[in-house]
Amino acid sequence: MTEGDTDLLMREADRLLGSEQYEDALQIYERVLAIDSRNASAWHHRGYALRRLGRFEEALESFDREMELDPVNTEAVHSNRGYSLQALGRYREAIDAFDEVLRINPNHVKALTSRGLCLAALGRHNEALPCYDRALQPNMLNAFVWHAKSQALAALGRRIEAVEAEQIALRFGYLVGRDEKRKGDQ
Repeated sequence: MTEGDTDLLMREADRLLGSEQYEDALQIYERVLAIDSRNASAWHHRGYALRRLGRFEEALESFDREMELDPVNTEAVHSNRGYSLQALGRYREAIDAFDEVLRINPNHVKALTSRGLCLAALGRHNEALPCYDRALQPNMLNAFVWHAKSQALAALGRRIEAVEAEQIALRFGYLVGRDEKRKGDQ
C-alpha cells in the first residue's frame, strides 16, 4: 500500500470514529498501523476509539506511543491519557496528566472538572473546589460541575452550600442518578 492508501484509510476510519462506530474505526486504524507504525495520528485515534470502548489500558498504550512519535500534540494526548487513567481509578496519575493539560491551557474546562473529580475521589475535597470554581468561570450553566461542587461541599460538611449548589445543578438540567444522560457538559 502507498501513503495515499493510508490517507484514504485514515479518512474512512475518522469518518467512522465521528459516527461513533468505534469497533469499525479501530479495525481500520489497526490496518494503517500495520502499514505505518509511526503514524502518530493513527495511534491517537486508535487510543480514542479504545477509550470510548472502555479498553483503557490499551488506550493508554496508544497515547503513550503517540507521545513518543509526536510530542507536540500534548494537550489532546494528555487529556485523553487523563480520562483513561481516571476511568481506571489511577487518580494521582490522572491528576498529573490533567496538570499537563492545564499547563498548556489553564482554562480547559473538562481537565479542570476531571482534576476536581480525581481529587474528590482521593478525599481531597478542599483542593477539588477551586477546580470546580475555575471550570464554572466560562460557563456558569454547567450543571455537571455544579453537581460535582455540591458533592465536594457535602463531603466537607458544608450542607447549606451543598444544597444551594445542587439546586443550581438541577435548575440547569442535571439529571440526578443519571450521570450518563446528564445535560451538563463535563
